[in-house]
Amino acid sequence: MSITLREALDLGILPKARVIAGHSGLDRQIHYVDIMEVPDPDDYIRQGLLCVSSWYAIRGDEEAQLRLVKAAANAGAAGFVLKVKRYLGRLSQRVIDLADECGLPIIEIEGDEPYVEITHPLLTKIISDQAFRLEYYLKAHKLFRRVALEGGSYDAIAEALYSLIHNPVILCDAEGKLLAWFCQGEECGESSLKVGMPVLGETDIKDLSHVDHYTYRELGLCTGEFLVFPIRVEADIYGYWLVCEANKVCTELDFIALENASTIAALETTKRAAVSEIKSHLRHDFVDELIRGVWMSEETAQTRALALGWEFIPPVGLIVADIDGFAAFLQKIQDEEYAKQIKLRMLAVTQEVVASHSRSHIVIGRSDSCIAVVSLPSRCKDGKADSWLLKVAEQLQTRLRAELAEISVSIAISQPYLRLVELRSGYLEACELMDICRIVWGPGQIATKEKLDIYRLFYHCGSQGEMAEFCSKLLSSLVKGDTGSRTELIHTLRVYLECGASITKTAQSLFIHENTLRYRLKKIEKVSGLDLKDSKNCFKLALALHILPFLKD
Repeated sequence: MSITLREALDLGILPKARVIAGHSGLDRQIHYVDIMEVPDPDDYIRQGLLCVSSWYAIRGDEEAQLRLVKAAANAGAAGFVLKVKRYLGRLSQRVIDLADECGLPIIEIEGDEPYVEITHPLLTKIISDQAFRLEYYLKAHKLFRRVALEGGSYDAIAEALYSLIHNPVILCDAEGKLLAWFCQGEECGESSLKVGMPVLGETDIKDLSHVDHYTYRELGLCTGEFLVFPIRVEADIYGYWLVCEANKVCTELDFIALENASTIAALETTKRAAVSEIKSHLRHDFVDELIRGVWMSEETAQTRALALGWEFIPPVGLIVADIDGFAAFLQKIQDEEYAKQIKLRMLAVTQEVVASHSRSHIVIGRSDSCIAVVSLPSRCKDGKADSWLLKVAEQLQTRLRAELAEISVSIAISQPYLRLVELRSGYLEACELMDICRIVWGPGQIATKEKLDIYRLFYHCGSQGEMAEFCSKLLSSLVKGDTGSRTELIHTLRVYLECGASITKTAQSLFIHENTLRYRLKKIEKVSGLDLKDSKNCFKLALALHILPFLKD
C-alpha cells in the first residue's frame, strides 16, 4: 500500500506545508521518499518517488528546473517537497505553470525544517501500510490455500472471494461463459444467472486481451458497470472475474484478494483440463476397443463405462460423422495444424449437439471421424429410436455445415443395440451405410438403414456381369440419350418412380411444369421401348436404377 500527498497533508505529516503548484496531482501515490541535492536529479527520478530538496544544485538554472519538473511528471513521480525560501527565494512562474500543466505537486516547507522531520513520518506510514498489506496478503493466501486443499471448486473460490471483498462476484472461463458466482439477495440479478451461459461476447474477449490489470464494462446483468479482472498467468488468460461494486468501490486490498483468487481459479482450470484430457484418452481407448472387437465381457464393459463417468442406459445407437475426401483436402491446403483444428472443431460441435439431446453418451475422435455412442431416451420405443437418431444426425449436419463450411461431412447412424459388446456390429453397420450412401447419393449425406436397405442388397451382390447385363438391357439407351442430347432422362425416371409414378409430385420435385414432365416420360418410353404404365416395367426399371451406382464401369 501507499499514501497520497493529499492524505499526507491531511494527517499533518508535512508540517507547515503549502501547495504552490500542481494541485490536481495531490492524489498521486507516494511509494518512496528520497533527499536529492545533486546537479542531475532527473537521472534518479522514478514512479511514486517524493523528492525532498532545496534545489540548491540548480538554484540559478531555470531551464534545469523546468527539465526536472518535466522528467518527474513523465516518470510518474509523486512530486516535490521544497525549501523554497532557503536558496531559491521563489519559484519562477514558468516552473509553477509547467507543474500545474503536468499535475505535478510542488509543496513548500519552512526553510528551517529538518529533512528527517519530513522523511521519517512518511517512511513510517509507508512501511506500516506495507506491513498491513503483507498481513492482508497472507490472510487471503491462507484462505484460498485452504479452499484449494479442500477441493477448490469454482463455487467455493467465488464464495471465498466474496467474503474478502464484500461485493458480488462472477467467474467466467476464457471464452466468457459463466462458471460460478456468489452474491446475496438480488445484488447482481442472481435469478438470471446459469452456469454455461455466455456473459462476455467475442468483442469483449477481444478488447480484454489488451487489458493488463482491470477495466469496467457494461454487461447487462444488472444496473451499472462491472469491474472485469482478467485471470492472467504470463501471456495466457484462464478466465475473468466480474465484480459488481454494489456495496463499495474496490480498493487496493480487494485487488490483492482478486490476485489470490485468480491463482487458485487458474490452478483449478488447469487441473480440470488435465483430468478432462486424461478422461478423453481413456474414453477414446474404451470405445476404440469396443468397435475393434477387443474381447471383454458385458459386465467388464459396463464397469469401465461407469468408471469413465458414463452410465450405460440401453438401448444405445451409434452416430458416425466422417470428413469426405479429407486426404485430398489436406493435400490441397498443405497445413497440418489447420487440419488438426478442423478435427477439433468437428469434435467439439459433435459433443455439443449430442449432449443437448442425451445426458448419457460418449463422443470420441478417431482419425477423420467422430463417433458418438448415445443412450436413447426412454420414450423411444416401437420404432421411434431410428427417427430420434435421425433428428440428432440432422441437427449435427446443420451445425457442421454452418461452422465448417470448408469441408463436407457424411453421417451414418446404426440401429439401436442393447449391449455394449455389440457396438462393433453397430460401427461396422454405420461404416457400411456411409460407403453405400456415398456411392448412391455422393458426399455430405445422412445414411440410415431404412433409406438404404435395397441398396445394401446390391452392395453385397458378387456378380457384376449379370447386374451389368440386366442394367444395360433396360437403361443403356436412356444413358446414351442423356449423353448425346444432354437431357435428364435417367434423373427424371428415378424421381418419377420414387414419387410413386405421380405426375404432380414428380413435377413439383423436379421444379418443372407437368406438361414438360409428360413430354419427358413419352421420350423415355420411346427411347427405352417400355410402357411406363405397366407395373412390371416400372419394377424392373426401379431395380436397375438401384443397381446402377454399384457397377464399376
